[in-house]
Amino acid sequence: MSRFTLLLLLLSPFMASAAEPVQGKLVGLALLNRNATLSLPTDVPQEFRISGKYTSGARTERIHSVEGKSKGRRTGAFVPLPGQPLQGISDAQWMADGTVWTITDNGFGAKTNSRDAILSLTRLRPNFARGTVARVETLYLRDPDRVLPLEHAVQSKEGWLSGADLDPESFRFAGDRLWIGDEFGPYVLEFTTDGRAIAAHPAVNDGQRICAPDTTASDCAIAIGRSKGFEGLAVSRGGHTLYAMLEAPLPGDHNLTILEFDLRQRRWTGRHWSYTPLRKGSAVGALTWSADHELLLIERDDGEGLLVPPCPPEAPDAVCFRDPALHKQLVRVRLTAQGRAEPLRTMDLLHVSNPRRLGGFGTEYAMPFWTIETVTRVGRSQVLIANDNNFPFSASRHPNRQDDTEFALIEARELFR
Repeated sequence: MSRFTLLLLLLSPFMASAAEPVQGKLVGLALLNRNATLSLPTDVPQEFRISGKYTSGARTERIHSVEGKSKGRRTGAFVPLPGQPLQGISDAQWMADGTVWTITDNGFGAKTNSRDAILSLTRLRPNFARGTVARVETLYLRDPDRVLPLEHAVQSKEGWLSGADLDPESFRFAGDRLWIGDEFGPYVLEFTTDGRAIAAHPAVNDGQRICAPDTTASDCAIAIGRSKGFEGLAVSRGGHTLYAMLEAPLPGDHNLTILEFDLRQRRWTGRHWSYTPLRKGSAVGALTWSADHELLLIERDDGEGLLVPPCPPEAPDAVCFRDPALHKQLVRVRLTAQGRAEPLRTMDLLHVSNPRRLGGFGTEYAMPFWTIETVTRVGRSQVLIANDNNFPFSASRHPNRQDDTEFALIEARELFR
């Protein structure tokens, strides 16, 4: 062995590898209508019968900040509305019967305006031949035994949970439990598979508790920003290990952290990995299992809409996008012994091949959404990806028109080779 080869071997753990770009192919597209609603149980409190009562402003306007600049866009979707919208899908898990379980987030974007949003998971059946999505059943989250470290915003004997209690951004079924990643704590929440709370496991890194601003715990050692908790969860093939990823860097760090949780012992193992975003300032909106020691994640910017047609300075927001989507990537990473989540291959979600012109698009399909928060494996070579449509606040496909939820089935064979 030459001295040069030996030097490369010694340095390899510290050398950043260049991820290989590959292209995906759209093989199915199904839309969940933006006006879809849930069927509520008969015994839920009256508070949940009308939702969106606590949103502010014109109630059809969304304002968020991109690189320090605020922008507003009217979507044409109105709240308050009777019942609960089936919206804000923040994670999904594909099932063997061709259905997909999905979870909605805390409701209308904040703890203060979501006490009338009931927390739930819904099993859906995409029909890719027709391009439609049907609701199969809904599972409502509840805490009847008051085991969670919070005071329910809506009081009830059954302990129905609302978007003022938790912000569920990710989930995985594993064994006889449902595990949910929450941002308000942040917590990894343990539920029975029919939605009854069992325990809340606070986020811990190197023995120190991580807390978001909405946490009332007294043993906080690491402070993170609001809505920067567990955005992604992945379960190992054997169902014994959970990987939980924080949406934003920990204080003093520029990288994102993946923490390991032992599902059998119900504890953090102390192992963690550091992921350097491909593009500085990007967020990771979804996580899922890929293979042993490998994960898939979605890295995205805060842009929305496409660059074409260009947006002249004098043009109103109604006709174009001023801050278009530029970076929406599906990334396969390897968890190394050196504590790094190393990118192996990437797929650009703004340039997916569409030879069958599905959805009425051309030969290229793009996902230009402000938030893409769902990725789940389908078989050995496909992935299902969906957008969080942030009802009633997101208009990323067409200016000033509320987004549907698009379930894109993508052939990703090159990503896994």
